[in-house]
Amino acid sequence: MPFAESLDEMTAAIGKIDFPCVVKPVMSSSGKGQSVLKSTTDIQQYSTQWPAAASITAV
Repeated sequence: MPFAESLDEMTAAIGKIDFPCVVKPVMSSSGKGQSVLKSTTDIQQYSTQWPAAASITAV
């Protein structure tokens, strides 16, 4: 499971595993903030919906 500390790292990790993928904040044990990304448009939408989550994310 790749970890990303920036939007660029998250985009690169997704590029390696392709879509669809599940992303979640690392410090979330409840599943809140977990999202299924199906396209590059979803990456930008995720980063604006969960700005704190986009800083350190498990992909």
